[in-house]
Amino acid sequence: MRLKNRNYSKILLLFFIAAILGKFGFASVVQKNELKSKATTLKTSSVQKNIVQQFVNVLDRKGTPTLMQDFDKYSNQHFNPLFDAGSWHGFLLPDRDTSYGAFTGPLIVAEEYSIYLADKLERISLYNLDNLQVFYLSKAKITTKAFPGQLLQIYEFKQLTLELSLQFVNNRSALITTKIINKQASALNLQIDWQGQLLTKLNDNKIAEKALINWHPKISEQNGAIEIALNKVRAKWTLLSSGSAKYHIQRSIDTQTKINPKGLNYQSTTKISLLGHQSTKIFTTQSYWLNAQEHKQGLTKLTRIFQQPDYFLQQTNLRWQHYLTKALANKSFASTTSNTFTSKAQQSTAALVVKSVETLIGNWRSAAGALKHDIVSPSVTARWFNGAWAWDSWKHAVAMASFNAEIAKANIEAMFDYQITDNDAVRPQDSGMIIDAIFYNKDQQRGGDGGNWNERNSKPPLATWAVWQFGSYTYKPTTNSY
Repeated sequence: MRLKNRNYSKILLLFFIAAILGKFGFASVVQKNELKSKATTLKTSSVQKNIVQQFVNVLDRKGTPTLMQDFDKYSNQHFNPLFDAGSWHGFLLPDRDTSYGAFTGPLIVAEEYSIYLADKLERISLYNLDNLQVFYLSKAKITTKAFPGQLLQIYEFKQLTLELSLQFVNNRSALITTKIINKQASALNLQIDWQGQLLTKLNDNKIAEKALINWHPKISEQNGAIEIALNKVRAKWTLLSSGSAKYHIQRSIDTQTKINPKGLNYQSTTKISLLGHQSTKIFTTQSYWLNAQEHKQGLTKLTRIFQQPDYFLQQTNLRWQHYLTKALANKSFASTTSNTFTSKAQQSTAALVVKSVETLIGNWRSAAGALKHDIVSPSVTARWFNGAWAWDSWKHAVAMASFNAEIAKANIEAMFDYQITDNDAVRPQDSGMIIDAIFYNKDQQRGGDGGNWNERNSKPPLATWAVWQFGSYTYKPTTNSY
């Protein structure tokens, strides 16, 4: 590996612990096609319904980036955003007054490198039209929580409560639920503003436009949605964009939007009226598509999401309940009747398991570019690690087999997609070798322009161990299948 640092070592340690816990006592996995049949059970079980809610702020999700490369001393991105479902973008909770009302970021994976697109791309503001009162979020009673698979903000005023929840509903879109509750008996007339601006500074020393050749993102309104077009940039060691990548913000309510193309910012406005003690929900999607084909497919998927937002949120909740129920099924440290953890030792062990699950799911990238199957990367914030390695992938697969067998299997298949064959045009002498690292882009000798693809060497042969362990979790003797 090209980079060794404390953050990476901690991540590997979590992976290793997750693998060991998985090996000794985790229940066999429920396949994806079985998850639907379990939905009724999960919905009616109060224990499983609440299992995700037992683990609050296991990972620190707070932060507000100020640079596209908001690096620590190891040249890795600061903070730990929520990524989920194989997404290529993630979000944070606000950590300061000026960020309240936004899920900060996003951090996007620009093919091989993570960059912060904004500090707060969609920040909400509320105004009382009856008395011209501004609801300053910093003066509210504030609650922010990070659950597995969900970010939550609550702002409580005397007259109203504002609740913001973010969850991923597929591998390219996060769904934000904005709930406004009128706490008073009389009607409430509100103006709602959303605003955001792109970051323009790459790092402490360079403006992005000057540091990156042709970096000229454009922000516009498309059919009522905010769309950010990321132009073509092929900076091998900094940022890679196809020229058709898009970031898209769409809402379930009509708004009036003003775009400032030069300032790379926007403001959207709407007005609502709530009767006494009435509440309303507004749904917003934030989607990141890496190319034109994804963009076209993604718009179709958004239509279905806005038709049934609660259904998609329910599926996300069920998915995370499934992950944690399976991962915490080791009855040696959990109550056999309630999946509760009474002793400090049990609580500590359970939190470690959940932290491992959240880390693995957060590092899951869905298939894109040269990646033919979903992968689990060593880290989404470490500068050089948004790809898959033979050494790491085998351990990731073992760790995930107990709670997400589908991705564990894909992680193995992704590496075998590029196993060297006898008739290989570049290195037939290495027939049978599993190459070291695969990324969104192949290297020059394979017709690509990526800098991190590596087939000069391999890693110790743990593939058979990974496949064996995967099979031990998923094999079904009655059907002789996995």
